[in-house]
Amino acid sequence: MKKILGIALLLYSDILLADDKSVLLNTLVVTGTKTEKTVADSPVAVNVVTKKDILASNATSVAEAIEALPGLRLKEIHGQSGDELVMQGMTGNHILVLKDGAPIHNFGISGSNLSRININDVQRIEIVPGNASVLYGSSAMGGVVNIITNTPKEEWLSLTTTIKQNQDDKYTPSESVFQVDNGLKLDNWTLASQWQFRNRQPYDTPPTDNSEDIAQLIAADVNEKLTYRHTKKTYSDLWFSLVREDTDREYDEQTPGSVLRETQQRNYRSQELGYRYKGHSWDLSLKSNAAKLTSDTDNLKTSNYLDERRQTNSDNVLLQANKTFSTENHDITSGVSFSQIDIEQTLTETRLSATTAKTEVNDTIKGTEFFIQDDWYVTDELELVSGIRTQWDSGFGQQTVPNIAVRWDVSPDLFIRSSAGLGYRVPNIKERYYRFDHSSSGYEVIGNPDLEPEVAKSLNVELSYKDLTVQTFYKDITNLIDTSLDESIENGLDTYLYSNINSALIYGASIGISHKINKVQLSANYQWTKTKDQDTGLQLDHRPTHIASLKLKRPVSLPHIKSSNVSLSARYTGEQFYDAKKNEKSQGYLLLNANLSMHFNDQWSVSFSGKNLSDVKNESGIDYDLRPMIGRQWMLTLSYTPY
Repeated sequence: MKKILGIALLLYSDILLADDKSVLLNTLVVTGTKTEKTVADSPVAVNVVTKKDILASNATSVAEAIEALPGLRLKEIHGQSGDELVMQGMTGNHILVLKDGAPIHNFGISGSNLSRININDVQRIEIVPGNASVLYGSSAMGGVVNIITNTPKEEWLSLTTTIKQNQDDKYTPSESVFQVDNGLKLDNWTLASQWQFRNRQPYDTPPTDNSEDIAQLIAADVNEKLTYRHTKKTYSDLWFSLVREDTDREYDEQTPGSVLRETQQRNYRSQELGYRYKGHSWDLSLKSNAAKLTSDTDNLKTSNYLDERRQTNSDNVLLQANKTFSTENHDITSGVSFSQIDIEQTLTETRLSATTAKTEVNDTIKGTEFFIQDDWYVTDELELVSGIRTQWDSGFGQQTVPNIAVRWDVSPDLFIRSSAGLGYRVPNIKERYYRFDHSSSGYEVIGNPDLEPEVAKSLNVELSYKDLTVQTFYKDITNLIDTSLDESIENGLDTYLYSNINSALIYGASIGISHKINKVQLSANYQWTKTKDQDTGLQLDHRPTHIASLKLKRPVSLPHIKSSNVSLSARYTGEQFYDAKKNEKSQGYLLLNANLSMHFNDQWSVSFSGKNLSDVKNESGIDYDLRPMIGRQWMLTLSYTPY
């Protein structure tokens, strides 16, 4: 790691010559306080990925766009093709994902799958680390990701295709993505359309054992949004979206005296209809979502057992209303939300003798929440934000959580931000009810209807001086929800059960620098995280102690090219426990990436990327090896924007 840092700094030693204030600091953000502020003036820490960053990263999903941000880590979601976010030791179930301020996850069936979110119409991505329960409710105990879409002004059309090739893959290409972004405008009306199709071939990690480690994926999504501008700052949105995702995996099942070919298929379908009005200090939204997840598994372990189908249907409705009142020294924001989730899960087993079906889950969950927040500008140098939220859940009753944040501008170059409060989260449907069948990999994950809500006392402190930022965080969590091995279940699989950890600690610190000198942008970050199960004294699983990253980016001049940029990045993920009780630990690893983006003119652009150039791969057959499954990968993206 030290050698790589030294070489990179030597190659770009001219960065030490002068300072240049980043335009990022003047970017307007809304997620930290639900009111518009610049990144530089926000009393709450907000990380931002701009449209320029997205294009330069060659990203085809939100997951790929944010994976290089400091202190963040992507983790595979149980039972799905995709990734969720881990931030300051908190997993995806603790992080709320929004699109233009409205939740887009499907209440536990799909989780916060960032790999499933289309990147076409994203203007920027705002990320608030730490407890945000007061403003955003139960699901935001670990932070918020808010995806802000483009503000349509004129008609446009953009066609993009991306090809990915794994270096040791037998299929060519390994994955292909095609995207269409189109806008039509008539007077005050605008219709924005985003369509995406993704085809990923199955992948068998070497040495090949005739079993696919990564399933074949065929996915498509359609997003249509009709916008009417009442005035310059007042508008209404009506949107409709469809998501379709199919995975198919073949593998060999070893049985005494023979090897049986088996398959596992998953089909995900989602439809959403929503309306939003924003203006005159009001933000109103109503959305309805219907999702279905079907899992089919051939299981030939016994002489009369053929296959199994588990189907989960979820229907939910969410109504939200926020209002901001402004005075000379105060911005007072209040809001209310009403939600209802209906879930039904059935299991059908087909044997040689008969087919049986049973309903495993049939439940309705209702919730009502209210919050109020006061953003008080005490002086020109001191800002105090305080708030409280009370929520009622049909399964767990009522809970109230407070939060307070302060920002003190010590000097023009130095400021301190701090926040403290309570976080509260009720178990989601996935954790309570759903069963993830990974029998093809030798394990399963089962929901637990007896889970208790989580409560967290949290404290964050940040000091920023010019380009240097230092942060500390501390979380004391009661009833932390995690998975643990249940050895009482004997079915030939490792059965993991969602359960509560009575008391857990998560704390740590990070340091980062973002410096632009002449034409070179340098970003370097390091985060140290310590976790502890207070009952056992062991570390928490899947939470590395050390994470570090380095990124260098600069424009380059090439003949016949209007503009081009090259970037190099390195990311280190330290050791982490797969199962601390068994002392099973995954080793640390270093990933190297490179990207070249070229704009030939206003219509045509192309990007070349190399991911995991260090060719780090996990060792086949070792469950606790959490290094990447795919080694070196090459990407080519071609984009055409005629208007």
